[in-house]
Amino acid sequence: MLHAAIVGYGNIGPTHAAGLKTAEFANLSVICDIQADRAKKGAAEYGCRAVSDYDEVLKDGSVDVVHVCTPHYLHKDMAVKALSAGKHVVLEKPLSMNKAELKELISAQETFGKKVCVMFQNRKNNAVQVLKELTDSKKFGKLLAISGFMTWDRDEAYYAQDEWRGKWATEGGGVLINQSVHLLDLMGYIGGKIEAVKASISTKRLAGVVEVEDTADALLFYENGMRGCFYASNAYATTTPFQLTAEFELGRIRYSDNFLYEIKNGEAPRIVAGNDMNTPGKSCWGSGHAQVIDEFYKALENETDDFLALSTGVDTSNLLFSIYESAKDGGKQVKLTD
Repeated sequence: MLHAAIVGYGNIGPTHAAGLKTAEFANLSVICDIQADRAKKGAAEYGCRAVSDYDEVLKDGSVDVVHVCTPHYLHKDMAVKALSAGKHVVLEKPLSMNKAELKELISAQETFGKKVCVMFQNRKNNAVQVLKELTDSKKFGKLLAISGFMTWDRDEAYYAQDEWRGKWATEGGGVLINQSVHLLDLMGYIGGKIEAVKASISTKRLAGVVEVEDTADALLFYENGMRGCFYASNAYATTTPFQLTAEFELGRIRYSDNFLYEIKNGEAPRIVAGNDMNTPGKSCWGSGHAQVIDEFYKALENETDDFLALSTGVDTSNLLFSIYESAKDGGKQVKLTD
């Protein structure tokens, strides 16, 4: 049995706690949050210890795994400190704020010999797994193109909830690094290796209120010659589930709101696959948190590499940072680097 600590018990921390409760080889022993009442509330629910000082977690020799669920700007430093303290890490998105931090994180994992599991949980949604199998098996023929589309509502009140939101120094960006990163991850997971991007970003709704972008678009150049189109915005009046559309030689398949649809001319969309797991949080988070967590603890217990490793998230992180780089350089094509 491996003992876990959750650091940060705001929005996503409780979802990690629920996942740990059902994981075969995990025991939640500590919840840490600088807001002591949050930690105490979670600890009371799960029968564990509450602390407000991260150093207590690092010094606790009984803690095997640290779940980093804090604001973006703390992710890299907290993960590196946990690794240096001899603990494995489950890391929420984003993995880092920039490419330099990402390199530091990779180096720390190599130096200290511990493992990092990245929380790109949408990969584990049942409908995504079916889409991946359809793509790899070529049941609908060759994948010709892929598109990702996301329109959400994030108003001034949303950014006022937490001081770190909406600032380059603490959030690291806007709609790209926060809301749409899972869509970008799936475009790479389903479409394959992306080698270059051309992109633009803008702030259409809250200019003067937030520093970061609320709208982004990108043309993705895949290694196999395929093209992908990406659009995401928080500047809309309503929030709708993001859509990932795969255009095959023999048909069109669309993933949206944890369901998979086959689209044919003149016919209503046919459900190909649905979500077969409970979703404890927002539907956009998907239902895979518990599965990612369970697989990681099983891998640690059995000394295997069958989990979403840090290397899994490196391509997605580099894609994210390359989109920012292209946009800030006037839409110049930027090649992704490892």
